[in-house]
Amino acid sequence: NGNGFVVSKSGEHRWVALTSRAKSVLCYDVELTQGDQGELKGKIKLDQAGYYAHAGRKKFQTKGKDDYIKDLINGRSWQIDNSTFTNDKEVSLPFKEVHEIVINDHVVAADAIVYINPFVVSQLIENPFKSESRLYPIDFGSPLEKLYTCRITIPDGYMIDELPKSGILKLPENGAKYTYSLTQTGSVLVLSSRLQINNSLFTQDEYPDLREFYNLIVAKQAEQIVLKKK
Repeated sequence: NGNGFVVSKSGEHRWVALTSRAKSVLCYDVELTQGDQGELKGKIKLDQAGYYAHAGRKKFQTKGKDDYIKDLINGRSWQIDNSTFTNDKEVSLPFKEVHEIVINDHVVAADAIVYINPFVVSQLIENPFKSESRLYPIDFGSPLEKLYTCRITIPDGYMIDELPKSGILKLPENGAKYTYSLTQTGSVLVLSSRLQINNSLFTQDEYPDLREFYNLIVAKQAEQIVLKKK
C-alpha cells in the first residue's frame, strides 16, 4: 500500500507515492532564569510543522485553549501567566505557541548543591521501543526533526560544579542522528538538542540499532546540571 492510483475526469490516471516527503518538525525554544527560591521563570516557545502541526491543531481545536494548556502542565506545579497561539487554522503555516511560565518543581536543592535537568519539556523519559525484537518494519510516517534549545541564567552566588558532556549519536547510513551540546557563556548555559529521523521507514533488521539509539538518548536527556554555592 505504498502507492495510490489517481483517477481523473481528464483521463490523466497515474500512480503516486503515498510516502510523505515533507519533514515534520517540532522546535522548542526555552529561556529561563533561576529565582532565589529555586524556581525557574521565563518563556517556552514551540513551533510545529508537518504532522506535528496537524496533531497540535487538532488537539487545540478539539480541547480548546484552557484544556490544551492543562495538558501542557500535565499535573506539574507550573504557573502559566500568559499563552498565545498563532496559525491554529492556517494549515499551510507552522502552528506556534508561546507560554510565560514559573516552574516550581523542577530544581532539586540539597544543602549548597542544586540539580537542574535542562529539559523542562520534551524530555524523552522512556524508550518507545520496549520489545527486544521486531517482526514488522517501523514506519514513522515521515522524516522527523525535534529541536530543543534552552538558555538558563545562573543566579548570583552560584557556580558550575558539573555539566553533561556534549556528544553525537548516529545510526548507520545516517538513518538517524542525535546531537547534544551544552555550553557556558558567562552566567548563561545554552543547551542545544537535535533529534533527526532521516528515514521514515526502518526494517525489522534495523530495529536493534534503532532501539539502542533511543536508549542512549533517554540516558543522555536524564543527565543534570549541577550548581553549587560559591
